[in-house]
Amino acid sequence: MTPRSAQVAEWQNGSCPEHSSPCTVTHQKRSLEIIDTRTHGAIDYLTGALLIIAPYLFGFATGGVEQWLPQLLGAMTIVMSLLTPHELSLAKVIPLKVHLGVDAANGVLLAVSS
Repeated sequence: MTPRSAQVAEWQNGSCPEHSSPCTVTHQKRSLEIIDTRTHGAIDYLTGALLIIAPYLFGFATGGVEQWLPQLLGAMTIVMSLLTPHELSLAKVIPLKVHLGVDAANGVLLAVSS
């Protein structure tokens, strides 16, 4: 067994390579999260609102794609956040993995459109 496969085997058996005692599944899952879902939801609402008003704040509200693309993505971000299972949502319709994938795609789209 290679060192890497030994580490994977330790995790599968519930042992954490960073701690002397075994870790629970909850601890292992939590250690992979960067931010909790409540914080992510709050950031989504703030980001959506900023994307909607950005063309006016930064002087590119010309009626063209440079205006409507961030506004569309901002509105979509707010609606998607309202429908994703977290503490600040209204309904639990969109799975979190789908939400995160759309977040990443929106980021790439905004980056290449500037």
